[in-house]
Amino acid sequence: MTEDGNEFGNVFQYNLGASTFPVEKANLLSSVDSDHNPSTYWMPSPRNSLIGNVAAGSKGSGYWFEVEGFFRGASKNAPEVVDGSLPLPSRQDLAPYLFDSNKAHSNEGDGMQTYPSGGWKPPNEAIFSNFVSYRNRGAGAFSHNGLNQTFLGGYYADNQRHGIDIDRSYEGRIEDVTVVGYSAEYEALVQSPSNEGSIQALSSCGYNNYVQRGIQLHAAKMGGKNMGYQLSNVTFERFGLSTGCLDMAAIDVDSREDSGYFDPRASISNIKYNDIEEQSQINLCDSQEAGVDYIHIVSDGGYIVSDNPLWTTFPQECSPLAGGEACAQFCSNSCVRSLKISVPSASTPSSTVMKVVDTSTNKSIQVSGQWESHMNSHSEFYMLSAHYRLYLPVGGSYVASFSDSETGTGIWPQYVDTIYEDTNPDGCDGVPLNYVYDGSNDPKSCDELIQTGVGAWLHSGGGVYNISDVDGTWYLENKDRDSWANGLVTYLDTRCFDVGAVYHFTAQVMLTDEDGNSLDCDPEERKCPVVRMNSSGGPSETTTKYNEFFIFTEWSSNNWNTIDATITISEEEAEKTKSMLHIYGASDAWSLRIKDISLKKIN
Repeated sequence: MTEDGNEFGNVFQYNLGASTFPVEKANLLSSVDSDHNPSTYWMPSPRNSLIGNVAAGSKGSGYWFEVEGFFRGASKNAPEVVDGSLPLPSRQDLAPYLFDSNKAHSNEGDGMQTYPSGGWKPPNEAIFSNFVSYRNRGAGAFSHNGLNQTFLGGYYADNQRHGIDIDRSYEGRIEDVTVVGYSAEYEALVQSPSNEGSIQALSSCGYNNYVQRGIQLHAAKMGGKNMGYQLSNVTFERFGLSTGCLDMAAIDVDSREDSGYFDPRASISNIKYNDIEEQSQINLCDSQEAGVDYIHIVSDGGYIVSDNPLWTTFPQECSPLAGGEACAQFCSNSCVRSLKISVPSASTPSSTVMKVVDTSTNKSIQVSGQWESHMNSHSEFYMLSAHYRLYLPVGGSYVASFSDSETGTGIWPQYVDTIYEDTNPDGCDGVPLNYVYDGSNDPKSCDELIQTGVGAWLHSGGGVYNISDVDGTWYLENKDRDSWANGLVTYLDTRCFDVGAVYHFTAQVMLTDEDGNSLDCDPEERKCPVVRMNSSGGPSETTTKYNEFFIFTEWSSNNWNTIDATITISEEEAEKTKSMLHIYGASDAWSLRIKDISLKKIN
């Protein structure tokens, strides 16, 4: 094994490693050691080759790429680490090194795992080729929280948890592999009269309440431009009722994720299910029961989706798989776009639901959001969003509205940020999605866009405090900031942003030390507060626009300093669906005070 993460260029070839035992936790050399969870071949750096090795009978895993975002031990002071010429382990690429023709069997953990907490995300593909992994209590191969981890060729059989378990890994390929659930050879061995129970304990019908799966995809919060996992030329054998094992499935989606959605970019093609009944080929019942509603797997000639109204209300030409027993439908001749709709969680009730109507058919769905509940350590007023997931068929025209599910009252959030998460897949055009709101309970007013009260203001780092001034006026103070780039923010009503509209912004600001004494700053060195508008969302593929519209040219340390600026809404800004006013700058050791804030429309 390697030790610190800077060992590279080594070749481990044709070795046999067997019966690896753990170290007691009390005897570990340091807090970052994991020898209590042993692996026969332990690799904190991927820049080594493993060729033709065997790992058998480990009390943990056979092969473990524990690739962290730091170097261990004495290697932290190695020249290539100090000068930065060696990337951090989690950013290192397996190529040109090889993981080829290795075997793992009879291990109590996984045959091979990539399991650092932060995830191994190499810049290019890390390829595990021709791996043979069988009769392990865990998975044949387990990829956790990673990126670009690819499995080419190989044979996975009789692994009690899964053949290949994709756990929160963002992108990769599985190609030209064979996955066997419960082989006839192993079944005969388990049922042999000469077996006195030792092999029976390793029956592939499952272990420790797990049900055996061939390849398990994860219901992960991926988003962005990652393309999910692509499965092609995969052969599955001996899954389903013919084995005598209940609830087996060749392909399924992890049911432990409670986010309610599934990354839609996974695809399968040229899959062979040798003598496997349809309900055991792809089965989504566990994930559906867990509330993962938005499963979308691109398949030959169409796509496979969750069998629920969120998917099946709008698409045409969909039919249930396995007569409904697989909790999935196959839809053909459709193209689907992935959208993430975000609203501010601090000012929007958690009971808010979004109704989406297809105007061509008048059919509708109702979508609940996922609320971010964690809070910044300094203050409860922090920039958090609630998210709605939509996967809408191209060809329809949709309108959406928000309401309180408990009262039925219409709601318009401070912003509605609409992002297409996929990048125009397979030539699909954008999906028209407009928002409607009658305004009867919250009429749009563009005369003054700044909301009053401390709750209307959030912080991008540090605390927000509402403080009474000596003359009876109020001001906001942002202190304990984490960076000069952090400050005070408030969201603006983007419904008011017509092209060419002009707004007048005024405010009074002051910088103070920890004792409340006013401080000076140097505008020429850009160490004074700055005001900008961050706008995002809108049409597909648009980027965030940063309109830095006020920079101090002079500063008085003993007084409140005036911000006075005008903003003209450009065509690009008018297209955005989310806009945030951000006051920031100056040293993070200083507190930022602001009062008399106004943003009024003047034409």
